[in-house]
Amino acid sequence: MTQNAIENLIVETYYVSDANDATDEDGGNLPEGSITYRVFLDLAPNVELTQIFSNANHTWFIESTELIWNNIDRGETLGNQIGDNRLDENTVALDSYITFGAASDAHFGLPKNLDTDGSIIGGENNDGGSESIEGGLLVNTN
Repeated sequence: MTQNAIENLIVETYYVSDANDATDEDGGNLPEGSITYRVFLDLAPNVELTQIFSNANHTWFIESTELIWNNIDRGETLGNQIGDNRLDENTVALDSYITFGAASDAHFGLPKNLDTDGSIIGGENNDGGSESIEGGLLVNTN
């Protein structure tokens, strides 16, 4: 990679869970106030990241001093493994996973300021989780 291959590293606060989100037991206990971040690597035009490699002798870690939460009901290791038909269920859209752009098997993730067609995962588009919260989960705008 050349020195100018990376144009920007974007860290976005995607979602802050509320008390209703914390009621869901299908995906595990997501504590109230949990913050979901998304990290985007903005590459220069015509630059592609084609591979990230690891094996038993050369492992790759993503670690945090804070909780990394995984949805035990529908969560996956990679974004493209999350079924499009599952994004409206409980808090699966907040699962921690690695992706090369895929937010599900049918959607790409992009920064919220570029998403002009609104949420497909929250509010009335959400099943309300294990407690069937009226109005659905994932309704915060913060």
